[in-house]
Amino acid sequence: MPPPSALLNQVQPDLYRHYLTHHDHGLLTLDNGGLVSALSAGLSDLTGFAQDEYLRQPLTQLVTPHGVEAIQEAVASLLRSGEAGQLEIQCRTRDQRVLWCELNLIPLAGEEHLAAMITVENVSNRRAAQVNAQQVEARHAAILNVSLDAIISIDQAGRVIDWNHAAERMFGYTAAEATGQPMASLIIPESERTPHFEGLRRHQQTGRTRVSGQVVELTALHHDGHTFPVEMSMAPVSWQGKTFYTAFIRELTAQRRAHQQLLAHTEYLQLIQSQLPSVFWTTDLNLVLQSASGGHLGPLEVDLNDFLGRSIEDILQGSSAATSGLQAHQAALTGSTGAYVLKLGSLLYETQVRPFHDPQGHLVGTVALATDVTERHRQQEIGRHRAYILESIARSAPLQETIEWISRMLESHIQGIQTHILQFEENDLKTLPGSVVPAAVERDFAHFVRPALAWSKLPVAAELRFSTVEEVPDPVCVAALQEAGVAATWVMPVKADQGGLAALIVLYRQDRREPPPWAHEIIRQAAQLLSVALEQQKYLTAILTTKEQTLRTLGLALEYRDYETKGHTDRVTQLSLELAAALGVPAAEQEDLRRGAYLHDVGKIAVSDQILLKPGRPTEEEWALIRRHPVTGYEMLKHIPALSQATLHVVLRHHEHWNGGGYPDGLAGESIPRLARIFAVVDTFDALTSERPYKQAWSVQEALDELQRMSGKVLDPQIVPVFIQLKQPSVWESVNEAE
Repeated sequence: MPPPSALLNQVQPDLYRHYLTHHDHGLLTLDNGGLVSALSAGLSDLTGFAQDEYLRQPLTQLVTPHGVEAIQEAVASLLRSGEAGQLEIQCRTRDQRVLWCELNLIPLAGEEHLAAMITVENVSNRRAAQVNAQQVEARHAAILNVSLDAIISIDQAGRVIDWNHAAERMFGYTAAEATGQPMASLIIPESERTPHFEGLRRHQQTGRTRVSGQVVELTALHHDGHTFPVEMSMAPVSWQGKTFYTAFIRELTAQRRAHQQLLAHTEYLQLIQSQLPSVFWTTDLNLVLQSASGGHLGPLEVDLNDFLGRSIEDILQGSSAATSGLQAHQAALTGSTGAYVLKLGSLLYETQVRPFHDPQGHLVGTVALATDVTERHRQQEIGRHRAYILESIARSAPLQETIEWISRMLESHIQGIQTHILQFEENDLKTLPGSVVPAAVERDFAHFVRPALAWSKLPVAAELRFSTVEEVPDPVCVAALQEAGVAATWVMPVKADQGGLAALIVLYRQDRREPPPWAHEIIRQAAQLLSVALEQQKYLTAILTTKEQTLRTLGLALEYRDYETKGHTDRVTQLSLELAAALGVPAAEQEDLRRGAYLHDVGKIAVSDQILLKPGRPTEEEWALIRRHPVTGYEMLKHIPALSQATLHVVLRHHEHWNGGGYPDGLAGESIPRLARIFAVVDTFDALTSERPYKQAWSVQEALDELQRMSGKVLDPQIVPVFIQLKQPSVWESVNEAE
């Protein structure tokens, strides 16, 4: 491009030749209209476009679409003000690669046809280096700030140059407060700063350090003055003749606390190991006992060491687990888990057997853990007996049958006793049918007995009293007891509902030992059940003479056991009638609904206190017992002539669900009796808004929202909207508060 003479006057020849000969530089001129009038070959080399493609084109032809606005503003400013300008911009290339260029816009004053000269320099490498440096810096900052450990860098004078977020949290100084300060004065206790400074000097003089590449535990200082344990690793870095140090610091406070807790827990486990209700042993591949431990065979006077070296088959021979125990160990040798129940004397063990491997994973034998389940088994059996007793009460069985079950429960769990149950009638005691007592005792106690003659001091509180035969004041009673071989008696009072004593449970025993602690609980439960049976007998007697009030009393009877549900019967009865009226239910059917509401949960009398009053949600097994209450209630009430089938259907069907997912029979839709569907809505609402041992009471609005969600699934979708429309939260809440 031969330059005009005026251009040569303004550009030194050496500079012009530079732009003509360097392929990473370009030179062009603009005329007074802002169009390219001339350009160097170097610019074409840079972009790949021919010179003709630029001539007589605006400068925007040089840049990518993203830079058009910027180049237009720069040219306009140059033409308008005549001032030089510079910008960095991305230029177009024929092969579409990224080309960043620095443009210098130089005005040409005094030239008739030229307005400016523009130099173009390829700065792509420089820009890439800048971007890379920014990315490295960003990654560095991210690592510093994301790290859970404190990261601190200092210069060779010991002053802070990096202080991440974790360091801020750990030591209490912000990065701005710490940067430039001597690190030692911030985080090292004064008594330990001298070794720090000596270590810096030693490394800078000799290149040796005692902590580089190692993890050391130190004491650190917080901004507020307290000290705490840390672990630190440090690495020195040399750059441009200067030394810098970076430390990674982790707080050990929580770790130390956890370690102390672990030590305490280990000591505790070691302390109670001998008291655990379990026995542990291992065998080799031939099922020969190799090791054993456990301190729970003491009551049997058995030394586990006596079994070492003997085979499992030999040890279990003659026991109830001779076959099942051997099979369980053999299964463990094949990689399976075996289980069996082992009875040793009076103790019952559940035994789990698993494969036993060495540290390399090779099978070397079996390992077994036998857990004492004697007490659990006893409680399960007691629960089973309680269920039978409560069921007999719930279905209004004769009192004699209930007493027989109570006697059976006591005599099956407490060895060597006979049960005698006497009921108070005025000031005398009368044997209740169902007691199985020695013949001599039955002969002398068959009729009314004066309590003062049989026992020197009757228990007046709910406590078990132990007496020997010699303590009985009446010689006739003493003779009868001695003739029957009775050496001692245990007497448990049964409290009446209105106070005082309703009955006595007397246990006759042929030795003088006092009852063990676990027997106290069984006898107490027997007294509780007998109290319920006597109260139930009283209620059933009242049913024969009254109708309406008796039905309500039955409904409220359950509330005597569970004060959390107090007022439930009256609330659901009243609201059921209001809902029925809103639905246009005839008056006669409303009477059936009212009686069903009184009695809907009467079957829960067969659910034990341990389940009904349990804090927290019942287990699946306990739920199964609870779900029996509709059938139990139905069976209990179906023999009462005064109750209609519609009333009984409320009792039996109020837990059926619209979608068939309820109980007891999984009825669905309109196959569920209408009165039961009406009552189910009210009962669900009251359950939600009432406190239970396993939940807090919901607000009225929360309960109504839940009913809406249950509509068409659990509850009748035609009834729920009527109830929601009927329900006035303020009225209902005031009733709840009053109750």
